Amino acid sequence: MIAPRIPALRMLPALVAATCFAACGSSSITRTRVERGVAPTFANLVQVQLGRMGLGPVPPPGIRVVANCRRMTPGREEAGSGEWACALTWYGPNRTPLVDAYDVSIAADGCYTASVGAGEGNLGGPTIPMRDGTRIRNVLYAFDGCLDSRTR
Repeated sequence: MIAPRIPALRMLPALVAATCFAACGSSSITRTRVERGVAPTFANLVQVQLGRMGLGPVPPPGIRVVANCRRMTPGREEAGSGEWACALTWYGPNRTPLVDAYDVSIAADGCYTASVGAGEGNLGGPTIPMRDGTRIRNVLYAFDGCLDSRTR
């Protein structure tokens, strides 16, 4: 007995659903990846900022940064592109903790822009004054980066 053929149009919804399910699986942008991406970028920029300000370098182990990030959209899982908030706790050579808040906008490709959150007072504005009265760009005020594609 030969099975009756199912018209192609009747199979279309099933094909679309299967394709969407496969393409819309879990996001590779996870809380862990965001935290592991933002913290070292910030630590590297602290070193850049110190150099730009004419201050002596701090050995890399001397700057430790811990990120605690969460999605800004209520009810959403802790994964995916979109708006995130990160609290960065960082310790300089004197081991005094500083906490700075960032709003982080992450694109679907894992690249992000982090900018100082509203009401943040530790880092100053987009420019900072130098001893000689000139102002330089504050590289810690806003920065871009991309999450490591080798980790999940």
